[in-house]
Amino acid sequence: MAKILIVYFTRGGATKFVADQLSDDLAKGGVTVEREEVKSAQVKLGWWEYLKNIWGILTGWKYVIDVAPINKPADYDAVIFGTAVWCSKVSGPLNEWLSQQTFDADSKTIYGSFAQAGGRGHDGVHAQIESIVKKPLAAKQSTLEKETKGDGTVAKEKTAEFAKTILKALGIEVAGSTEEKKVE
Repeated sequence: MAKILIVYFTRGGATKFVADQLSDDLAKGGVTVEREEVKSAQVKLGWWEYLKNIWGILTGWKYVIDVAPINKPADYDAVIFGTAVWCSKVSGPLNEWLSQQTFDADSKTIYGSFAQAGGRGHDGVHAQIESIVKKPLAAKQSTLEKETKGDGTVAKEKTAEFAKTILKALGIEVAGSTEEKKVE
């Protein structure tokens, strides 16, 4: 059975919303899903705090994460990273988590990322993660923060498609797909 790790940082809850939905959607595909939420006491809610974090990203602040990484990406068939977009970049705490890992371009692990933003900057986040993991992402999802509000229908639909793309990249049969392939 394939093992997937979802590593994410959430400031206001939108990224957690997508991580929860993604975990459920992937589990429906018959894979084992583990999650690791990255936390940093440096990051607080509020507009002033938000502006401080944007300044931190722009000036290269080093973020401290509350707990060192628990999981190693090489131990998984797929690793999916989730983050809010901070000035077209990965959030400071997730970037710190990534910097504490070793990535090998020749590993069998596939990677994906999902990014939440109020507007734009998703492409910069996906490109930054590709650069860090040293290989192209098997799947990318961009969600606007407003799409996670209310019942989150739009975010849920996007996430279901994102999960299907990850499962296909792992060679796992996806119901309703015209390119179904069974894993033995």
